[in-house]
This record gives sequence, C-alpha cells and structure tokens, in this order.
Amino acid sequence: MDKINYQLKLGFAEGLGCVVEEEIKLKLKNPILSKEKDCFYLDFEESFLDVLKLKSVGIVSLVLRGDNYNPRYLSKHKSILGDMVNLVINKSLDKFKTFKLSCAGYDSDEVKSLLEYIKVEFNINEKSEADLKINIYKVNYSWEISIQVTKRPLSLRDYRAVNMSGAMDSNIAYSLNLLCNLSDKKSYLNAFSGSSTLLIEAALEYSNLETVAGFDINKKHLSSGYQNIKKAGLIKKIKLSESDIFHLREWGKFDVIVADLPFGMTIL
Repeated sequence: MDKINYQLKLGFAEGLGCVVEEEIKLKLKNPILSKEKDCFYLDFEESFLDVLKLKSVGIVSLVLRGDNYNPRYLSKHKSILGDMVNLVINKSLDKFKTFKLSCAGYDSDEVKSLLEYIKVEFNINEKSEADLKINIYKVNYSWEISIQVTKRPLSLRDYRAVNMSGAMDSNIAYSLNLLCNLSDKKSYLNAFSGSSTLLIEAALEYSNLETVAGFDINKKHLSSGYQNIKKAGLIKKIKLSESDIFHLREWGKFDVIVADLPFGMTIL
C-alpha cells in the first residue's frame, strides 16, 4: 500500500486567493503545496488547530489524494478512511454525533459497506444534515477523500447572534479590512453598518484601533448589530449610532471609512 500523505485543504470564496495566501504566510508554518481558484492545499501537521484561526478561510478539510482512492478500493481497505475519520474526531475541537458521506455510486454495495463501517466503528449515525462531512470524488484524473474538520464553516463566527439577509460574509469583511491596511490606523468608521460584521472583524483583529464606529439608518439593522457586538464582547469598544450618509461630516475625520458596496452604491 502506498505511503499515506495527508494534506489540509483550505477552501475560500473565489477571488480571495491573494488575501488567504498572505494570511497563511503571516500565521502558519505549513508550506503551500498547490493552489486552485477556490482552495489551497497545505502540508499536513499533527497539530493543525492553528489553521482554524485563519479569518479569510471558509472551510478546512483533511484530505488524501491519489489514483487509487475510489469507493471500490476503499471498501476493500476501510482502514484508510477509518484512520482519517479517527484523526479528525480526535484532533478537532468539535464533537461529532452524525456523519454524511457524499460520493458517486451512493447506492452501490461498496459505498453501503463504507457507510456501515463508519456507523459501527465510530458509533455515529448517518444524517443528511450532519456534523461530520465526508466527500469522495474524482478531481481530474485523481481521487480525493475530504473530511471537514469542523461542524460549521469557519465563516460562521461565534459572535453571530443575529443573521441578517444579505449581510456581508465574515471572511469578506476580514479581507476588506486587511486590504485597508489597518495595522497602523487609529480610527475606523463603517457606513451602512448593518449587522456590524465589518466593525466586529476590525475590532477583534486590530487592537491598535482607538475608535471603531458605525452607523445605519435602519433600526432593525442596528438592533442586529448591537446583539452581535454584545456577543463578541465589544460593547465598550464599538460605537454604533442611528444616522445616514448625509450627516457624515458630523462624525468628523477618520483614518479609514469603509462600506459594504452593494448597500452603499444603492443608497448613494
């Protein structure tokens, strides 16, 4: 049997590759093995929890790639899949109670044997909306086994008490703030602040910011923003007010002013 060489797959919103690559170089020691338009493959290390601290990444998965790893081969060498599942269960901070296996030939005897193996070996139930997500699929001419190492995508931050339709994704917010070069700035204003994702990401990442403020004209949006800010523990750090763009001069000067462009462009 070939030597097992695990990798970490970091999935992200298409277009954020440069931001993700910069964050990897700043925060990780894992070398980048290969790049795709919506993911990076990194060298695997046993202590991979630092990868989960990345703010620009959406999904982190443990992967195994090779020509042999199709469902038929895995049904005969179940320990390959079992070792991966065991590694994720033991190393992840999450507790997994259910699993979902996605692959071609789902109704085949080979896949059914894999499903039964996982149920019995790890005492977890199969469910369509599951904690542990396993994918087996062909990429070009090679097969890939992929197991998501967290129950939820990293983009679903713990501070999210209220979700607002159309709200900016936290990964996008982090990336926008990074591109604003906030590391040497003192004041930050978010126009049309909505559910306060930009504000929270800025306040959490940049302790050098002395003033973090935002405004919105919609009371419902402000309420959502307050609840998220409170859950993030930033109620004393972030100033949120009811206002509109026509009173911007009253706010004074800021080093950086940001906005979620779809809303900003509509209003302006």
